[in-house]
Amino acid sequence: MSSDPITRRDDGLRRLSKITKGTVAGGIVLTGALSAVAAHPLAGSSTSATTSSPSAASSHSASDDDSGPTAEATTPTTLPTYQFSSPSGRIRSSSGSGRVSSGGS
Repeated sequence: MSSDPITRRDDGLRRLSKITKGTVAGGIVLTGALSAVAAHPLAGSSTSATTSSPSAASSHSASDDDSGPTAEATTPTTLPTYQFSSPSGRIRSSSGSGRVSSGGS
């Protein structure tokens, strides 16, 4: 080991640079692995909602087992769809200067 302070400083900076590069590379790999794990269960899964028919709901009589709600009663119904349209008014350009100032100065 050299006692020259400049050589020791250069060796320390090289070591620190290697550690920094290794830490950045490890962080990138771990980020990619975590995003792959997180995206795996969500990839393209879809569920379909079923609607209960009136005849199935009316076939349940008072003499049947009253232990709780039936599957027909707890099945979610289809969700409403929304349609968006463009604004009906005419779009006008602003007469402002295009500058924004903050802080009042």
